[in-house]
Amino acid sequence: LAQAAVRRAFEAGEVLFLEGDSPAGMWLVEAGEGKGFKLSGDGGEHILRMPGPGGSFNEISGPDGGPNAARAAAFSDIRVGGDSHCGRGRGGPAQRRGPLAAIGPW
Repeated sequence: LAQAAVRRAFEAGEVLFLEGDSPAGMWLVEAGEGKGFKLSGDGGEHILRMPGPGGSFNEISGPDGGPNAARAAAFSDIRVGGDSHCGRGRGGPAQRRGPLAAIGPW
Protein backbone atom coordinates (compact mmCIF):
# COMPACT_ATOMS: atom_id res chain seq x y z
CA LEU A 1 0.00 0.00 0.00
CA ALA A 2 2.69 2.49 0.97
CA GLN A 3 4.46 2.11 -2.38
CA ALA A 4 1.26 2.82 -4.34
CA ALA A 5 0.08 5.68 -2.13
CA VAL A 6 -0.27 9.26 -3.35
CA ARG A 7 2.00 11.42 -1.19
CA ARG A 8 1.25 14.91 0.12
CA ALA A 9 3.10 17.27 2.42
CA PHE A 10 1.58 19.78 4.84
CA GLU A 11 3.22 22.51 6.89
CA ALA A 12 2.73 22.73 10.67
CA GLY A 13 -0.78 24.03 11.43
CA GLU A 14 -2.18 23.22 7.98
CA VAL A 15 -5.53 21.38 7.95
CA LEU A 16 -5.65 17.90 6.39
CA PHE A 17 -9.43 17.53 6.61
CA LEU A 18 -12.46 18.82 8.55
CA GLU A 19 -15.00 17.03 10.71
CA GLY A 20 -18.26 16.33 8.87
CA ASP A 21 -16.81 16.71 5.36
CA SER A 22 -16.89 13.92 2.79
CA PRO A 23 -14.26 11.32 3.70
CA ALA A 24 -10.77 12.32 2.68
CA GLY A 25 -9.51 8.74 2.58
CA MET A 26 -7.22 6.98 4.98
CA TRP A 27 -3.91 8.76 5.53
CA LEU A 28 -0.66 7.00 6.49
CA VAL A 29 1.95 9.20 8.22
CA GLU A 30 5.40 8.87 6.69
CA ALA A 31 7.21 11.70 8.48
CA GLY A 32 6.34 14.36 11.03
CA GLU A 33 3.44 14.43 13.45
CA GLY A 34 -0.24 15.18 13.03
CA LYS A 35 -3.16 15.65 15.37
CA GLY A 36 -6.71 14.38 15.20
CA PHE A 37 -9.07 16.57 17.21
CA LYS A 38 -12.58 17.86 17.81
CA LEU A 39 -13.57 21.42 18.64
CA SER A 40 -15.66 22.17 21.71
CA GLY A 41 -18.55 24.64 21.67
CA ASP A 42 -16.23 27.40 22.90
CA GLY A 43 -13.63 26.65 20.18
CA GLY A 44 -11.21 24.71 22.39
CA GLU A 45 -9.45 21.66 20.98
CA HIS A 46 -9.93 18.16 22.35
CA ILE A 47 -6.97 16.20 20.94
CA LEU A 48 -7.91 12.59 20.19
CA ARG A 49 -4.56 11.37 18.94
CA MET A 50 -1.21 12.52 17.60
CA PRO A 51 0.04 9.98 15.06
CA GLY A 52 3.67 10.05 14.01
CA PRO A 53 5.57 7.97 11.43
CA GLY A 54 3.78 4.67 10.90
CA GLY A 55 0.52 6.03 12.35
CA SER A 56 -2.63 6.87 10.46
CA PHE A 57 -5.67 9.14 10.24
CA ASN A 58 -9.27 8.50 9.21
CA GLU A 59 -9.22 4.72 9.51
CA ILE A 60 -13.01 4.59 9.96
CA SER A 61 -14.46 7.38 7.83
CA GLY A 62 -12.08 6.78 4.94
CA PRO A 63 -13.06 3.14 4.38
CA ASP A 64 -16.75 3.26 5.36
CA GLY A 65 -17.70 6.33 3.31
CA GLY A 66 -19.21 8.23 6.23
CA PRO A 67 -18.28 11.84 6.98
CA ASN A 68 -14.98 12.56 8.71
CA ALA A 69 -15.49 11.90 12.42
CA ALA A 70 -12.96 14.54 13.51
CA ARG A 71 -10.60 17.20 12.18
CA ALA A 72 -6.94 16.60 11.38
CA ALA A 73 -4.07 19.03 11.07
CA ALA A 74 -0.30 18.93 10.83
CA PHE A 75 1.23 19.39 14.29
CA SER A 76 4.68 19.65 12.70
CA ASP A 77 5.60 19.57 9.02
CA ILE A 78 4.17 16.24 7.92
CA ARG A 79 4.30 13.92 4.91
CA VAL A 80 1.40 11.53 4.41
CA GLY A 81 0.33 8.96 1.86
CA GLY A 82 -3.11 7.75 0.87
CA ASP A 83 -5.10 6.46 -2.06
CA SER A 84 -5.69 8.49 -5.24
CA HIS A 85 -8.54 10.40 -3.54
CA CYS A 86 -6.42 11.42 -0.54
CA GLY A 87 -7.27 14.97 0.41
CA ARG A 88 -9.94 15.52 -2.22
CA GLY A 89 -13.02 14.11 -0.50
CA ARG A 90 -14.95 11.35 -2.22
CA GLY A 91 -18.29 9.66 -2.49
CA GLY A 92 -19.62 6.43 -1.06
CA PRO A 93 -18.06 3.00 -0.89
CA ALA A 94 -18.90 2.16 -4.50
CA GLN A 95 -16.36 4.79 -5.56
CA ARG A 96 -13.40 3.32 -3.65
CA ARG A 97 -10.40 2.76 -5.89
CA GLY A 98 -6.66 2.75 -5.56
CA PRO A 99 -4.34 0.88 -3.23
CA LEU A 100 -6.46 1.27 -0.10
CA ALA A 101 -9.41 -0.40 -1.85
CA ALA A 102 -7.41 -3.63 -1.62
CA ILE A 103 -7.81 -3.73 2.18
CA GLY A 104 -11.30 -5.14 1.87
CA PRO A 105 -14.85 -4.67 0.63
CA TRP A 106 -16.17 -1.54 2.30
